[in-house]
Amino acid sequence: MKHKKHLSIALVALTITSGIAGCSNSTSSTQSTTVKATNTETDTQNTKDIKTNLIAKADAVSKKIDEASQKSGWIEATDFPDIASDLQLLAITVGMEHEKLVNHNESLRNKIMDIKKKVSSFSNEEATVANKNLTSGNVIYQAILMDDFHNILDEVNLSHSNNDLATLVSIDKSSPEAEIIKQAREGIESIEKYTYPTIQRIEKNFSKYPNSFSDKEFKLIGESINNLKSSLEKQLKMMKQFDRNTENSELDYEYLLKSATEDYKKAETNIENFESSWNIVYTSK
Repeated sequence: MKHKKHLSIALVALTITSGIAGCSNSTSSTQSTTVKATNTETDTQNTKDIKTNLIAKADAVSKKIDEASQKSGWIEATDFPDIASDLQLLAITVGMEHEKLVNHNESLRNKIMDIKKKVSSFSNEEATVANKNLTSGNVIYQAILMDDFHNILDEVNLSHSNNDLATLVSIDKSSPEAEIIKQAREGIESIEKYTYPTIQRIEKNFSKYPNSFSDKEFKLIGESINNLKSSLEKQLKMMKQFDRNTENSELDYEYLLKSATEDYKKAETNIENFESSWNIVYTSK
């Protein structure tokens, strides 16, 4: 009974101080720098080298797919993000429109074939542009970071239907103690197994390209990652109060909610700012 009383008080405190409700969805449309093909000219040696390099990168992704699929015949969910990042970067580098990739071997192989076909038909100018795209912060962001960032923005946003804390707060306050604890533990598991690892993946991928971003871009992206992590950690701390083993009646819900919301808003503003500077209007496809 004592724990049930604590759970009820915690739920009421969260409900009063949060005003958690509502739902938001983002949509986007992106494209990289492209040039119309006029491939009637003779390839320069530089163009030949660029084409060879891009095709080799496409073949390397194909090899990754083979290796990842060797054991079970398909790509495991844990291996897919790395393969998708490499393939997405190549696709946008050569001028293809941004689109979410699906974990389907045939679809991925068709994408590789399309990339190689496009590269083979490059003019000298197109090859030069594609080579620059490989190290462009704009292109790298769109290909490797953007989708994960927007997914995390939805999940960390306390006003979004995907937010685990918001789902917990919306539960009926008169629900049985076991049901409240079950909902809390499901949310904690979701954050620890999926949401937080996605932020870690963003951090890892971002660290691979330190020289592709300006000082300002690097700072904004780094701050966005840190703010999202901070907001999520505070939300996780609140959710863990609904687990018998971590009960803490001294927790200041009002402070944590305010701070978590502020962290989220800082990240959202930073992401909006650097996407705007690149003329990116995000569309979930």
